[in-house]
Amino acid sequence: MSSFSPAYLSRLPVPPRLVRLLTALAEFKGKQTLWTQTKPEVLRQLLKVAVIESVESSSRMERVEVGPQTFRDIVLKAGEPEAESRSQTELAGYRDALTLIHENAADMPPTENVLRQLHGRLMRYTAAGGGNYKSAPNDIVEQDGNGGVARIRFRTVSPALTGTAMAKLHEGLARALAEDEIEPLLLVPLYVHDLLCIHPFADGNGRMARLMTVLLLHRLGYEVGRYISLERIIEATKDTYYDSLAASDRHWTNGRHDHVPFTEYLLGVVLAAYRQLEENTRIDLDHGARARMVERAIQSLPADFRLADVEERCPLVSRDTIRSAMAKLQRDGVITCLGRGRAARWQRLK
Repeated sequence: MSSFSPAYLSRLPVPPRLVRLLTALAEFKGKQTLWTQTKPEVLRQLLKVAVIESVESSSRMERVEVGPQTFRDIVLKAGEPEAESRSQTELAGYRDALTLIHENAADMPPTENVLRQLHGRLMRYTAAGGGNYKSAPNDIVEQDGNGGVARIRFRTVSPALTGTAMAKLHEGLARALAEDEIEPLLLVPLYVHDLLCIHPFADGNGRMARLMTVLLLHRLGYEVGRYISLERIIEATKDTYYDSLAASDRHWTNGRHDHVPFTEYLLGVVLAAYRQLEENTRIDLDHGARARMVERAIQSLPADFRLADVEERCPLVSRDTIRSAMAKLQRDGVITCLGRGRAARWQRLK
């Protein structure tokens, strides 16, 4: 069942394409120290944008949508959510949990207790609260066109066995990290995949998987999730995300699953984030990079947006450059302007 059983780890396949990913990520980890020393202001600005994009993308993946003003009040101004609004409570919970990781990762070892505390922070504004394991089955299902259950895609661990499975998962992770016989970065997707297969909580399992990804990377010294939203990249590639999960889920219950599809996917997300971070640290030198940042910001915004929303996502880019980039996108038929002046609304067409 567990990817951390000694038997499974002893025969863990690491094909050449994974070796190449690990090598590239190790090189970026080395560059990270240089950027921290030479681009501190750039990184501070990127941190602000990454939190916004992470909360927004993670919420959209859970089909949570709020208006622009509500989003600004909850995420940017750290406002209190309305208790009766599921959307607002989920936004605020993810905001608080992600901030906790960014500020305290060094004091948050990946233990079962920390996981449950983090889930409590995620669900703190909900009536049910968090931190407790599920009491009813929560198998992963596919829905038909009418919203009904078409089929059970994956049977998660039963409530009666969840506590034992979670204890074994964290014991196995701690043992593998201590023995240091396997590249630690490989353990991140193994852990996240097992967490999703167990599905330990009644609600919030997908969000917890993304939060634990950021935490584990922090703990291993890969801090790209602090400056680039991994959640935004996952959202943009969510079809591949779900396909890779489905491929690695097969035979998980009897320990004969293939970890490579999901491992390759998740490490690829981290590599894509590092490549974007490298581009963004050159932003003061490269006009093309600034224009691409504007385009990415527009793609991450709701279809209807304002110039101020783009400026919020691009704190390193001047207003003139933003206007120039948006004018080109308008000429290319990507966006259109609905009105005049600073208060004008814009709409994404493609």
